[in-house]
Amino acid sequence: MEENKPKQRYKDETDKNGNYQIFFELKDDELKPYDSADPVSRGFQLTFDLDNLPKDTYFMPTEVNRLNESQKLFFSYDNRSFEKGEIYERHLYVPQKQWIEVTVVNNQPLGGNSDFAIRNWITYGSGRWSDNDYSKGELACVDYPIKLTEEEVQTFRVPCAANDSNRIALACAEGATTGWYETISPIQKVYVTKDKPGSLQLENNLLAKEFRFKLKAWSDGRTVAPFENIVFLITDWDGKESISIPSSLCSYYDSIVWSADGYPDHLTIYRDLGIPHYTNISEWRCHFFQNKPLYTRLQGYRNGRVMFSDSVQTVIGPRDFLRYDWDDPTISIDAPHYVCSCPLYKEAAFHYYLPAEQNGHLYSKVTLVRNDYETDDAMFTERARKTLSGLMDYHLGEQKSFDLAMAGSLFHCLPTGVKAIAYWQTPSTHALLIEAEAEEGTYPSVYIHAEPR
Repeated sequence: MEENKPKQRYKDETDKNGNYQIFFELKDDELKPYDSADPVSRGFQLTFDLDNLPKDTYFMPTEVNRLNESQKLFFSYDNRSFEKGEIYERHLYVPQKQWIEVTVVNNQPLGGNSDFAIRNWITYGSGRWSDNDYSKGELACVDYPIKLTEEEVQTFRVPCAANDSNRIALACAEGATTGWYETISPIQKVYVTKDKPGSLQLENNLLAKEFRFKLKAWSDGRTVAPFENIVFLITDWDGKESISIPSSLCSYYDSIVWSADGYPDHLTIYRDLGIPHYTNISEWRCHFFQNKPLYTRLQGYRNGRVMFSDSVQTVIGPRDFLRYDWDDPTISIDAPHYVCSCPLYKEAAFHYYLPAEQNGHLYSKVTLVRNDYETDDAMFTERARKTLSGLMDYHLGEQKSFDLAMAGSLFHCLPTGVKAIAYWQTPSTHALLIEAEAEEGTYPSVYIHAEPR
């Protein structure tokens, strides 16, 4: 059962400082706890109607909270809020307005579907703003819409709380979120009086949506393997894919570059070299040689500065031998080798031979791809030894001592006439860096031979 009764018992007074006070008293029966035998809801609502205040002079409830449909402030209580014999206070603060000049320096091109506002957090009402999505602690948020143009500098007159602290920043709403602003500049705290600060400067460093992009990977958050082929692509800010880089990005950036910490090289997916000469790659592939998570990033450059960046994590997990576990049912026994390369590490590419079967036993091998410019056999052979040895040190750990005479008992598919250079083993795999016999007048081939243990 619910019953509504307006209460008029009060007394009020104004002190010497002009502070207005109003007092209410509650009877004992109004504080009576809720009882199922006497099911009367005892709730109390205190309402302040500020509609008669001059709106040019005071901050009004509809300015402070856009959800307010009237110039009223409401405070609700129930009988659990009070104890008999106690006095409770609720302070109501409505600040006066003091207008100041705020200069906005526009450092970015504006989007075609963006709204801007100068945002101000002030002390207001009772100091509780849980119903205001834009509150900041006990401060209320006031958004003052402004119209930015392509001009580099614009000045606006903005209302602030007089003789009080104000926390001012630039805010923006884009696309479907128009009208619901997000703060896009550092917050500046200023105490506003009739004489100061007089003016304030904010900077717009937000890049419009049409000039932003996203970096995506088709691994879709799953754990991929070393040497697995991974597809990366650039999309617009809404995630829409296309066969080429969106024209809005091409018109704004001089170049867009893909890179990662710890990798010596990079991949330029877009570069304006003057029509009709340009680079435009919206999708690219990569094989990573490591076995741990890696962040790669895409950076857009304009006039030598990074104007925007996005990154994505590729979760790479170890396998028995590089890409596969030996008992992986997806292994194609008859599959040939394929080339594994990484645009971020151009020094080395590998031929990776998928696990094959010989006399009922699995084996795999890895060789180093020889570059076209490597005409010196001795130098390439030495580079192959060093690079393949480093690859196994990373994936299989420290080298172990090994006697080639033991090869027959450990390896079932090892070719004859080979020379062992280094040996590695893990609980699931053992591998040899070997030199195969060379024909007369040529250098021996160097590669990794691996089998399950």
